Amino acid sequence: MLRMLGKMKKNFGWILLIFGLLFLQATCDLSLPEYTSKIVDTGIQQKGVEDAVPSKMRAATYDTLMKLIAKSDQKIVSDSYTKENDKNGGGICKLNPSVKGDQRDELNTVLSQAEMLVLMAQKQNIDLTALPEQAIIRLQEQMQSKLKAYPDSIVTQAAVTFVQSEYKALGVDLDKMQTRYLWGAAWQMIARALLSMVCSIFVVFLSSRVAASLGRDLRGEVYGKVLTFSSREMNQFSTASLITRSTNDVQQVQLVMSLMFRVVLYAPFLAIGGILKVMKTSSYLSWIIVLGTAIVAVVIVVLFTFVMPKFKVLQKKIDRLNLICHPRIFDGEARGGAVR
Repeated sequence: MLRMLGKMKKNFGWILLIFGLLFLQATCDLSLPEYTSKIVDTGIQQKGVEDAVPSKMRAATYDTLMKLIAKSDQKIVSDSYTKENDKNGGGICKLNPSVKGDQRDELNTVLSQAEMLVLMAQKQNIDLTALPEQAIIRLQEQMQSKLKAYPDSIVTQAAVTFVQSEYKALGVDLDKMQTRYLWGAAWQMIARALLSMVCSIFVVFLSSRVAASLGRDLRGEVYGKVLTFSSREMNQFSTASLITRSTNDVQQVQLVMSLMFRVVLYAPFLAIGGILKVMKTSSYLSWIIVLGTAIVAVVIVVLFTFVMPKFKVLQKKIDRLNLICHPRIFDGEARGGAVR
């Protein structure tokens, strides 16, 4: 196999392009379940509200949340929002456009706990503005102890209810927001699916081209080598064996190389990417993907162990078939020529 790879040095650029296309295809394929989850969870269930970070909220709501947030985390919130005056003369706080990535995740964690406190107080008819600071601290400690048993995604989904109610109070059309989010996620999903299809088509085309180039070179080398044989060396090989070496064997090598580029090299991209995706989403489920990948690898090794000896037997039978059929075909052609 290494010798075969060495003969493909002139196609090194195409091979690098195949690797890049496989990586891009795996990235697109692995992102599709994520977009499906976004459509179902965020788009349908949460009405287009992605997390516990509202894009805007009333100044009174902002002040209530700041009172419930620990002093060490208040700067994160104050740096993320800007106070403005709305048309009705009241205050409104808007999220800064620069809040993205890790900063938004940190802000989501801080706000979700405070919003959960507000929801709990509303259910119990507790006026948070009238509570002393010590009582609020005790509520925060109780809430944090309860939330430790739940993953962050569950807490965020519960806090989204607060954000939805805040948007309704501001007059935001949630149905329009939901439709806009669903269409945006759907178009992104379609674009990635089409990009994956295009990458797959180019991978098949380029891998077939590289494999065909290798097969052409191997046939030329085998034919050139056979022509250098002396009569004594020719007698050591049967005609059937030489036919098999220059046709079937080269075709098998060409087929293996084509499948290696399209399937064998693509599998590690999916396996590693899947494990990284699961570890990023929820680490307590990553062992399932690791176990599944290990089982698939063991199955492949076992299959190769059983298949390779049978493949060698098949090659011998092909030699035997060529040995029987070749003289008869040659005699038939000779008789046909004599008749003509």
